[in-house]
Amino acid sequence: MLSGKFQSLNAKNTSGEDYLSPSRLLRWYISFFQKDRLRIATGVLLTLLQSVALVPVPLILRRIIDTYIPGRNTHAILAACAIAAGLYLLHAMLAFSGRSLTLLCTKRVTENLRALLCMQLQQMSLRFYDRERASELHARVVIDTERIDVMGNAIVVHGVSSAIMFFIASGVLSWVNFQLFLMTIALLPLFYTAHRILKPRMREVNRLFRDGMEGMSSKVNDLLQSIRLVKSFAREAHEQKRAERQFRTVTRSALAMTILDSFYNNLMGFLTNSTTIAIYATGGLLITRGRMTVGDLIAFTGIIGFLISPINILMGMVTMVYAGLASLKPVHRLLTLDDPLEKYKGKRIVTQLNGAVAFEHVSFVYDTTGKKALCDINVSVRTGETIALVGESGAGKTTFSNLIMGFYFPTEGRVLIDDMDIRELNLRTLRECIGVVSQENVLLNTSIIDNLRYGRMDATKEEVIAAARAANALEFIEETPEGFDAVVGDRGVRLSGGQRQRLAIARALLKNPQILILDEATSSLDSESEAKIQEALERLKANRTCFIIAHRLSTVISADRILVFKGGSIVESGKHAELLGKGGEYTRLCQRQFPSAQKESA
Repeated sequence: MLSGKFQSLNAKNTSGEDYLSPSRLLRWYISFFQKDRLRIATGVLLTLLQSVALVPVPLILRRIIDTYIPGRNTHAILAACAIAAGLYLLHAMLAFSGRSLTLLCTKRVTENLRALLCMQLQQMSLRFYDRERASELHARVVIDTERIDVMGNAIVVHGVSSAIMFFIASGVLSWVNFQLFLMTIALLPLFYTAHRILKPRMREVNRLFRDGMEGMSSKVNDLLQSIRLVKSFAREAHEQKRAERQFRTVTRSALAMTILDSFYNNLMGFLTNSTTIAIYATGGLLITRGRMTVGDLIAFTGIIGFLISPINILMGMVTMVYAGLASLKPVHRLLTLDDPLEKYKGKRIVTQLNGAVAFEHVSFVYDTTGKKALCDINVSVRTGETIALVGESGAGKTTFSNLIMGFYFPTEGRVLIDDMDIRELNLRTLRECIGVVSQENVLLNTSIIDNLRYGRMDATKEEVIAAARAANALEFIEETPEGFDAVVGDRGVRLSGGQRQRLAIARALLKNPQILILDEATSSLDSESEAKIQEALERLKANRTCFIIAHRLSTVISADRILVFKGGSIVESGKHAELLGKGGEYTRLCQRQFPSAQKESA
């Protein structure tokens, strides 16, 4: 389960609304630094000391100008310059140490955030993925966390030390010349006013840029995922135009953000330079009246940097903080989503199943459509039965199998596994007892042996070889130069459809499930591959409760029972010959999908 620390500032978020204020979002983010608070404190202290180390330098210059030069004290001048050089060296060492410590902490927090997001995404149910786009979720883990990291660095590395340095510089400046200090403080509201005027617009352009980047990431991801479709229909030019439109949107928002940021920084620079000129003008008048020495003015203008610089740093952080907050909102929303379907605490752990399955008045409605995908399903399956699911596309076969896996809970009624309500079971342990072989079998971009061991992570090499042999996959594996170490490519692209199917069967054999859900491959496979797959499937089905979404007449005929789906309901149930004799929906399906039905059944 995810750590509970990100639930401390808010109640459970079931709607996904962004309702936390920026200050509370920052408090939530800062809570992630609790474990490293000693390192953070040390890093901030070192960063603060690096700035404080240079404060005496202007005072040393004042002493040189006002005392040592008029007194022609060469030894004192050289000693003072050596001390100043030593302070600069100390400054560099403290800066490196403080920066290293704080960066270590912020990077660890970013790593932790990404790990939590990855865990949360794996714990969300398919209802969640029905609503969300994969590319946007990808942006949460990769793009948003990077922006949050930049914000964290700005706050931890510069924010705290700059705020403290402002007050230290104020004290030293008031000691050097209080009148000049009051004049300087009187000019500071100009900085605040400029910031206050530009802040809303800066927040908006950062949001638009973030949305544009997310849209661009989504567009490129969709294009790469569907590249075969694009090439098959020769739609490269069309997709290029769509992509370029998105790129132009991002460019416009990036330009708006950059121009506004540049205007803001130059405005702050203008105000800083104007303040410096005002200091020199006022200081010059005070010198002519004998209220201030040249050394005092040099010291004051040297130290004023420690007052203005923190202001500029804090103001310059605005863009980074706004970008970070814009990314922090969706990350917080995702991490605090409450998905009751995938809650495992207190649920019954399943270690072994007999394989009996029952549906009691089960109806199901998808959130995205609002229409019933299943309607009042009542069926009981005994241990070891082979059940063929037939029906037209959209009739409810896949939804039926998804409910067995616990991917969704019924809207009405109950799904029972060995007389246990699926709602009361730990779904992770339940799924360990269920094997799935689909038409589009997902393979990871890693070696064959790693893909097979996905069925059982602790399987020995001998067990993997035995499973591959039983799935008729060993021959083609051994023909490859790398054997079991051969990398299959993204989604198994380096293998044929039949080879991918046989690896999926081997993976299911290795898992040794008590319940098997099989979506048969269509007739697109060549006859040799189809024969090898059918032989492997017969081994896989042995002594297991099997649900087969059937596409072949041979499977339908050999099934213990056939469930005929239409419009979300089971309209017929029985054996092949029995149903064929009724002349109903099953007969119609056979005539359309299995034109040789009459001949083969005879």
